[in-house]
Amino acid sequence: MQRARRFGKPQTKNVWTPQKNVDLRGLRSTANFARERGAKIAATKAARFFKALVVVVVVGVLFIGAIGFAGMIAYSIKSGEELNLKKQFTELVKKTPLRSFLGEQPSEQQSLQVIGLQNIPEYPESTFVFADYVERIGSDGYQIKEKVLSANDAQALYTFLASGQSVYRLPLNAEWEDIQSFYRAKLSELGWKTERSVAVSETEYIPGDYYTKDGKGLHVYSVASDIWYEVITQAQAEQGLHDKIVAYKAKQELVAAASGKDLPVSAEWQLRYSRDWEVELQKNPIFGVNNVIFTHDSSKERLFMLVVDRYRENVADITYKQLETYGVNYISTWLTTQQTTVTLQGFTRTEREVASIKAMEFSDVKQSAHFLVLVNPKNSMVYVFQYIGKENPEFFEYVKGNLKIR
Repeated sequence: MQRARRFGKPQTKNVWTPQKNVDLRGLRSTANFARERGAKIAATKAARFFKALVVVVVVGVLFIGAIGFAGMIAYSIKSGEELNLKKQFTELVKKTPLRSFLGEQPSEQQSLQVIGLQNIPEYPESTFVFADYVERIGSDGYQIKEKVLSANDAQALYTFLASGQSVYRLPLNAEWEDIQSFYRAKLSELGWKTERSVAVSETEYIPGDYYTKDGKGLHVYSVASDIWYEVITQAQAEQGLHDKIVAYKAKQELVAAASGKDLPVSAEWQLRYSRDWEVELQKNPIFGVNNVIFTHDSSKERLFMLVVDRYRENVADITYKQLETYGVNYISTWLTTQQTTVTLQGFTRTEREVASIKAMEFSDVKQSAHFLVLVNPKNSMVYVFQYIGKENPEFFEYVKGNLKIR
């Protein structure tokens, strides 16, 4: 018996049959998606690689830094030298890929002059603090942009610069030692003499470096991240601005004197002084007028107000030249009791006004000797104020600033 044939579609497996009217846009979208997916994967791998590279570099730098730091400490302990960590760290970073963050080193080729000063070169890469308000004219000239500032501010800036002062902002990697080296070399080439360098720890002088040339002085110093310039006298540069320290202490003396004592009427002068001083009056045997002697309680240093002559003309007509003559005669006699190293040529002579009258001052800071010559208009006596000492120069300064005619 024969089986009946079954009619229908044949059974097939894994056979692709082409179809008509197929839309290929879906296939193109799928391909684009695949390409985008591949690109994202590649970008992700690159980012991970870059992060890993940065981590490796940073770890390497820290590792090298740790080894270097340990080496510096060991060297410091062995040699006894003081470490300059900031400078050492900067030098270390210069040798790594992070050196670009430090910026360029100061260039030695610099022709611009410090604004407000004459023939003083700018420190390389430094920036004038008020650069937004000043326009340069050539390499050493300037003018203030008055339209940018108020009239008062423009005048204040002009006064600051005209007084021989200036201030610049330093580059980030500059050290005070770099500034010192730069100016000692450059100013020496320009004929300046290095007088002294005062450390921050000094209390009798103002910190900074001091230079002299042609009878004038220059003070260069640093505050925070700024470098300051100040034109001063030659004497001030030689003395490290000791006179400013004395003037400040004289103000303190004024505060102490507020609760102190007054000179007696017979002293012929009017002055209030602190209780750190004792006063003695001694009558001059020739002129019958009291000399005044101040003695400090602890140091025992003395300040003398001595009568040396009588002025027989109108006191209002006395000249500085006449006062100078009185001073030279007195100091010449005083020098006969001193060592031969002390000479009249060592004294600076300054015309002053004390108690609203003319006075001539003689000072030799190196010898700690100070004299003041003046005439009391009430009794026509010529006085010499004398202070020889190192511990209380501010009192001599205080007397000059606060003495009055009775």
